Amino acid sequence: MKKRIGLALVILVVGTIALVVGKALLDERSADTSDSVADIDDFIDLLDPDRAVVSVALNKVESNRHAGNAIMLLECLRLLRNPNDVQQVLTLLQQQTGQKFLDQGQWYDWIWRQEYKPHPNYADFKARLYERMDPRFPEYFADTASATIRLDEILWGGVVRDGIPPLKNPKMLSAADAIYLEAIREAGLYDEIWQAFAVLLPVRTVGVMGDERTYEYVCALRAVTSNDGMTADFYPFAMDFLGRTATRIVNEVRGINRVVYDVTSKPPGTIEWE
Repeated sequence: MKKRIGLALVILVVGTIALVVGKALLDERSADTSDSVADIDDFIDLLDPDRAVVSVALNKVESNRHAGNAIMLLECLRLLRNPNDVQQVLTLLQQQTGQKFLDQGQWYDWIWRQEYKPHPNYADFKARLYERMDPRFPEYFADTASATIRLDEILWGGVVRDGIPPLKNPKMLSAADAIYLEAIREAGLYDEIWQAFAVLLPVRTVGVMGDERTYEYVCALRAVTSNDGMTADFYPFAMDFLGRTATRIVNEVRGINRVVYDVTSKPPGTIEWE
């Protein structure tokens, strides 16, 4: 009788150990699955104008949680303009981090205080994201490029590489942009400005060139100062500088007959126009 009881106890103990070990293995496998990573194409697709593509990408990123997702979602947020897309990505960012920040500056501060655990393909993602602004940017994120700071601390400011997103009239805009940036350099203001660019507006206005009336496009100039890109003030150019620059653009760029200067700070406006 005692032998039977002892044998039963041994079987019970062994069975309990087996259950504990089995549960631990299942938990480990579950953890491995939850720590799988989304493809970087899924993050790039968040910027796609097709809402169906964005919806699929959101689901894929949501089902593949990783500590490195936060900074990638945040960097996508900087380029999103559609309010619905912004809200969806922000909601996903909040769900995956458990944080409820609304200001991007607070998000960056929080991320930089965390242990650095980037997505394994974060450098490739960053290269593809910044390539949308200027095709020269990927060289900075190549495996051969050296860095003394975390990759997520590199934020695009704009004017240093003169990168601008592609628009519908690249030749016209590039010429106006080149004149504008050349004037800034000649005035010795290049290093004082956080970001500067020209914007070709989808608006035509009546003008006079010589003895003829014209019906051409409006070019807006934008220049701001900022410490982190989260808030910004327009740069207070002297009126004679703006007058000379506007005259050059109108006289030298075919298709533009009016130039305006944007004096909106951030907030309420954003630095970029699109």
